[in-house]
Amino acid sequence: MSATPPEGSAPMADAGKVAGQKRPYAGREKYLAGWEKAEENKNKAKPEADAKEPKVKKRHYAVCFGYVGTGYQGLQYQEGFRTIEGELVEAFHQAGGVSAQNMEKGDSGLSALQKLGWQRSSRTDKGVHAVRNVVGLKLLEQGDHEAFVAKVNAALPEQIRCYEIQRTTSSFNAKNAVSGRHYHYVLPTFAFLDDYREYFSPDVAKVHLDAEDAAGAAAPDLDGCDDAEDEGKKNYKRRKTQHAPDAAAPTPADPAVPLQSAKELYTSVPEDIFAKLLTYRIGEATAAEVQRYLDAFIGTQWYHNYTREKPPGDPSSQRYITEFKIHSIEIVNGMEVMTLSVRGAAFLMHQIRRMVGMAIAAFNAKLGPATIKASLEQSSRHGIPTAPPTGLLLFDLFLDFYHKKLEMLQKNNERGSDLLAPLSTEKYQDGMKAMHRAIAVEIMRQEGEQRSMACWLRSLPHLTYKYVKQVNLYESIPEALAPKASALD
Repeated sequence: MSATPPEGSAPMADAGKVAGQKRPYAGREKYLAGWEKAEENKNKAKPEADAKEPKVKKRHYAVCFGYVGTGYQGLQYQEGFRTIEGELVEAFHQAGGVSAQNMEKGDSGLSALQKLGWQRSSRTDKGVHAVRNVVGLKLLEQGDHEAFVAKVNAALPEQIRCYEIQRTTSSFNAKNAVSGRHYHYVLPTFAFLDDYREYFSPDVAKVHLDAEDAAGAAAPDLDGCDDAEDEGKKNYKRRKTQHAPDAAAPTPADPAVPLQSAKELYTSVPEDIFAKLLTYRIGEATAAEVQRYLDAFIGTQWYHNYTREKPPGDPSSQRYITEFKIHSIEIVNGMEVMTLSVRGAAFLMHQIRRMVGMAIAAFNAKLGPATIKASLEQSSRHGIPTAPPTGLLLFDLFLDFYHKKLEMLQKNNERGSDLLAPLSTEKYQDGMKAMHRAIAVEIMRQEGEQRSMACWLRSLPHLTYKYVKQVNLYESIPEALAPKASALD
């Protein structure tokens, strides 16, 4: 039989095709050749000697830490700025908790914190300190927690200390876990003077300032409180256009007295006056009287006067304060220092600083606690002096929401819940005490150099308010220190 097909017949099947088999994919040879070449190039780019590192799983952790905020642009990470979170994530990387791949931004555009699912319990602003704060994130699994913490602290600057890392539930959210916050405000006891005029005579300065401008002259705008983050973003552009007191035109109270700039009034105190203030020591009776003023804030009340842009009766201005008291009085570097303790579920922007400012102003003017109560009424409209931010610090957090959830999971014998524990401070109380002491020393160092509280006290009688008469300490303090009509009517 002839192997050549007859003339005019259909073409013969491919020589390689065997009866009963499917026709091969037309591009198969080309595909195989390309695949072999790609494998060859891949092996050239990555030699076989470089063994692939074993993959380590990420786990959800809570990190408890404290810091002295001086020199940092706040807690929250900002690219190109020195922040607490920037220091922390770099230390975690050096300690082996964050991979090099997660530290790189890469094509995804995600930052290291976004890749790690980072959340913070409470944001603090520029220069604000924290004895204890908490962040939640995913770290490479750590077998020895204490060894990891030691490595982290070795990579951190001295003013930031990591206390503990602890495994958490996968649903742990550092902000939502918080049921309350505990702040301290550290200030010299000379903020509460027995007789204001003995230290600041009416002739110290003869200018009037706008209270809103003066309050923010030497300070960042945010308290560092939880609600301040959201409100701060909303009002950022407006705040950027505000000016310090020297931008306003002060008017002399007495034409015969030479005009003194508002900036000089708010940023300086004569040496002899400051030296005298350093010798002031508060007595037991005076401290007890101060506590009466602080007690006026306890309970659920209206704080629209203690923040910005909230009208009287705004439901969101209601806040529940469980504690506002004198925590301690001690001598630090020759200056008598008082620590005020305030606890609550949540705080508004400026709220704590205005609570402190109102207590100081009302006490020195001998206006009585009733003046504070009047400023907290639903329909009231008062101008409130804002104390300097220097002494504000986040002391601790209450994580009851997370602890209740963990307790429920363990009660139901949820898988893995037996390996988890509450985020207690019991193990690192000594570390927190050392951090609190370091913060107090730093605050008093700043007070000694910048004299922020002394300058603020000096300017206090000369502030004018939009909704009330000015707080004139000279007129409201009678010779015999007997009560007189309130200047905040």
